[in-house]
Amino acid sequence: MTNFMEGLKNNNLTQLSIELGCGAADITPPEGTFLMGTIHCKRSAVLFKDPLYAKAMIIQSNQRKVLIVSLDVTFIIEKYIHIIRNWAVERFGFDWESVMVHATQNHGAPAIGYTKFSDTFPFPEEFEWVRGQQASYHNYAMERIFEAIEQAASDIKLVQYGVASGIEGRASFNRRMVMRDGSIGMPRGILANSLYLEGPIDAEVGVMCFKNAQSEVVAAILNYTCHPVHELGVVGIVTADWPGKWSLQLADKLGFNCFSLVLNGACGNINPWGNYDPDYIEDSARMAKLLTTETEKVISRMDFTNKVTLDWAFKVLKIPIREPDPDKLAAAEALLVKQPAPFWVDTVNEIIDHDWVLAAQVVDVNNQRKQQAYYEYELQVLRIGNAVYVGLPGELFVEGGLKIKQHSKADFTYIVHATGNAGYIPFKEAFSRGGHELNYSNWSKLVPDAFEIIVEEAITLINKMLNT
Repeated sequence: MTNFMEGLKNNNLTQLSIELGCGAADITPPEGTFLMGTIHCKRSAVLFKDPLYAKAMIIQSNQRKVLIVSLDVTFIIEKYIHIIRNWAVERFGFDWESVMVHATQNHGAPAIGYTKFSDTFPFPEEFEWVRGQQASYHNYAMERIFEAIEQAASDIKLVQYGVASGIEGRASFNRRMVMRDGSIGMPRGILANSLYLEGPIDAEVGVMCFKNAQSEVVAAILNYTCHPVHELGVVGIVTADWPGKWSLQLADKLGFNCFSLVLNGACGNINPWGNYDPDYIEDSARMAKLLTTETEKVISRMDFTNKVTLDWAFKVLKIPIREPDPDKLAAAEALLVKQPAPFWVDTVNEIIDHDWVLAAQVVDVNNQRKQQAYYEYELQVLRIGNAVYVGLPGELFVEGGLKIKQHSKADFTYIVHATGNAGYIPFKEAFSRGGHELNYSNWSKLVPDAFEIIVEEAITLINKMLNT
């Protein structure tokens, strides 16, 4: 790996030119709040395993500054990302395009914003949760996000900076299993009628660290690629999953004054489930331990410098929304005429009809397409020294993240997905096999060419920024 850092000759505080601020605020939902992660099941928060946090990091150098916000939630939609950016611009003078807001896509948490249906699709009040969240949590979380940023801005300190990567290939797996009939399954456990996993994983463990003048690690940005779905189920368990536990375990190793936030990569088709491993253990703490162990190794060989270049680039892509299959659209419209509202299919009012949800999705997305034929995809790149963080709305398949890394001219390229709610973004060939990620819906609505468009535009944006 290229060693691009110049070593520090001493720890004289006056030589440091990098300023860092960190802040965190608890965004654990109140009991009864709807948790995301399922399509048709009402999962209310009843068991609280971990606190959830909004974390903010400000990096400043040479009168330029960037803000990164990482949230232990499933998604945050563009509406609320824009509110955060606008507030940061007005309150602290950030450039609008230098503010990155990321959801780790934690499935043991709520979302911020209606993620499953548009605001205009009609629902009875009791079924607000079917939209993907409750408005009451939106305001609750946003107030605390602002608190985290305020805290970061009031805690500015001089630091040194370093970045390096490691590898951990035992914690994540491609979740799309090609079956003998050519279709896709996404099960847990060994299946006799499966043939192979459709694609690769991204095993890179990205670590950016900041040390104070006493050479103590005071903060880190951590990056890995995997869905946080260890405790996904009907029971409403609130958990920070592997991202939260990674931060906690690293603080335990380096000292609890060490602040870290996690940015999740292109995990659209990556899960932590060891499908072909009969000894696989469903344990987010175990996964975090693997990542923490590798992180310690990475830090031990990391070089630090007192200089850093900050830059950013931003581009909005108008990506077409694909048209629905005419027969499926006609069937969906007919079903909604017969049954215009969702309905319970169990005796305790926790599960609504799955087919109704899928039909309503088809109609909702098609209505959106008729209003505006494209999705405004906000492609974002932050440069911090010789590392770039590529913000990609939605759930890009891992193949796209790997291609971006391969063709980026930066020494270190880290993908940050879920900086908006664009849905799954599969590579074109995946459409012929189908699967959950391809069902026409708000979680899968862009044209098959979207994958290549986004990947190529991201590569161009990164390299153009580095060459200027």
